[in-house]
Amino acid sequence: MTTDRQLPRATALALLLLTTSFAGASPALAQLEPIAAHGAPADPIEQRVFPPDLIMRHAEEISLTRDQRDRIVADVTTLQHRAEAIAPQVERARSQMVADLDAEPADEARVLAALDQVLAAEREVKRLHIATLVRIRNLLTSTQRLRLAALR
Repeated sequence: MTTDRQLPRATALALLLLTTSFAGASPALAQLEPIAAHGAPADPIEQRVFPPDLIMRHAEEISLTRDQRDRIVADVTTLQHRAEAIAPQVERARSQMVADLDAEPADEARVLAALDQVLAAEREVKRLHIATLVRIRNLLTSTQRLRLAALR
């Protein structure tokens, strides 16, 4: 049984998968800290959204409500299911691209068509990620967002 402050194992796993999937989603989301490793300024988009694991890690400090937590978990779970549904499409397109590259000579038009399919599927996943981050951001009060920004 979980307490109000603990997340069920499946939820924790979903948050972990979401966070790690953001890292591969784009350079803007790859870093979870406001300052890049080499002291470069942080991405302005990244500074305005909050990864679910950051929110959950600081739930008590930002006074996250049960309703907010439940909605975040639901959004993350929905994203995870949608991304998992798209994954086979990405893999098929990548496999086709590899097969096209193995041909001698490689047919540039076929390789680029396969690339377009890979990029379209990856774009959809990235779009879902950003939409989820925006929904989660909008669940937070301005006070909660300020506290999270200070806790980064």
